[in-house]
Amino acid sequence: MSMELLDKSGLAYFWTKIKAYFAPSVVSSASRSADIAADGTFTVPSYTVGKQQLLVYLDGCLSRQGDGWDEVGTAGDASTTIKFNQLIPMDMEIVVRVN
Repeated sequence: MSMELLDKSGLAYFWTKIKAYFAPSVVSSASRSADIAADGTFTVPSYTVGKQQLLVYLDGCLSRQGDGWDEVGTAGDASTTIKFNQLIPMDMEIVVRVN
């Protein structure tokens, strides 16, 4: 077996890649230069439309899909956008987690 497969830098690199693969993607926005209007869009990490992969929190409270926001795109396709159904003030914290 090659020693380069066992050295710490190789294992650290491997572990970094494994964590990145299994860890959920998260985007957080605590302040913006303007409000997000009702029906306005917001960029999130890539997800598959229709797979219920997103958790959206507004000021720490879980927002339900269909009530506070909706996915944007065609079912089964990848997307990086959601649409808010209400005005989101510029100082409201938005946290989106993709599972």
